[in-house]
Amino acid sequence: MLKAGAFVYALFVMFIVSMLTLLFLTLTRLYSYEISGMQMQERLDENARSGIQYALGTANGAWQDAQQLHLFDLGKDLVHIQKKKWGFMDVVTAKASHKNRFSIRSALVGYQVPDSLKISLYLANNQAALHLSGETRLIGNAYLPQSGVKRAYIAGTSYFGDRLIYGEQFLSEKQLPIFFDTLGLSLLANSALKQFALPKQHQQSFLDSTLLISAENVVHLKDLSLKGNIVIQSDTLVEIYPSALLEDVIVMAPIIKVRTGSRFSAQLLAKDSLIVEENCFLEYPSLLFVNTLHDGFVQIGSKATIYGDVWFKSNKPSGNLKRSVLIEKDAEVVGRLLVEQGNLQLNGSVKGVVYTTGFILKHPVGTYKNHLLAARIDRLSLWPDYLFVAKVVEHDKPNILKWLY
Repeated sequence: MLKAGAFVYALFVMFIVSMLTLLFLTLTRLYSYEISGMQMQERLDENARSGIQYALGTANGAWQDAQQLHLFDLGKDLVHIQKKKWGFMDVVTAKASHKNRFSIRSALVGYQVPDSLKISLYLANNQAALHLSGETRLIGNAYLPQSGVKRAYIAGTSYFGDRLIYGEQFLSEKQLPIFFDTLGLSLLANSALKQFALPKQHQQSFLDSTLLISAENVVHLKDLSLKGNIVIQSDTLVEIYPSALLEDVIVMAPIIKVRTGSRFSAQLLAKDSLIVEENCFLEYPSLLFVNTLHDGFVQIGSKATIYGDVWFKSNKPSGNLKRSVLIEKDAEVVGRLLVEQGNLQLNGSVKGVVYTTGFILKHPVGTYKNHLLAARIDRLSLWPDYLFVAKVVEHDKPNILKWLY
């Protein structure tokens, strides 16, 4: 009887040990499979990042059709890469795949200017000298007309400063050395999913098709949250209020108005005029653009701050004393301000660079051509590795500005 009991007990112990051994082997296999999967995912993530770096280093234009890339020539690491326009900005996407696993990364591209082109001002050579008055400061290298730069006396105020240019001075050309790539504007409507109702909250991934919200009448953007791959378009006017939460979207209309106290990041693309009222804050990366066939204008209100680019382009020469862009007192542009075939009145400051056909100063005592009074352009205060939001100079170097979703 005792021997039979011992035998049963031994069988029970052997059963428990074998089950524990089987469980241990199973867990080890599952753990090994999980580790292998994690390693593969990390490898795919790295391949996707490598694909984006490859795309950034390629000198061709936008790739609207995805291109296939075999990394390291092994035939196993397959990556599809695509570069496309998002308004005036560029987006690059890479998808790395291996069997049924994949990794997708998408990024907004910024551009770094070569050291030789890090200037504070480029004033087109229109034969008229630049005149400085008051506490105006030009800090950084400048390209100026052949007539150079002079002191001016306006309304009892002379120039206060021991130097006119706090940097080197070079001779400018008649034409600004910049270009505007409008390809992205023509592509927006062709690849968009159209919707006519304005949602209160929506987030559209850049991995999906563009969502186009279109209206014939005035669009009031308030009490809503819109993020990502979204275009808001009106045939007349778009007004943006402080209660609107916008991020990375594009707003298109003949006239765009940003109401007092608004804060967001977006591309604002107008055909006639663009007004940013006082105390607004447009976060990085933002871009404001007016491309007008008539007498359009841009106005940045007092104590407003723009982190990004402000562009004005006219398709006809402006009147000699007509004001095209007004940056009011205490307003600030951090990045780049471009005025092509127009006159800029700069009462505020620019931390970065200004390209302009000409300056204008409308003052109670008169109107002055190519005059600055208490204006500030400071290239040196812009951090060295700053990425501009769009490419306008041939030798701009691309880099990742922001990861997208």
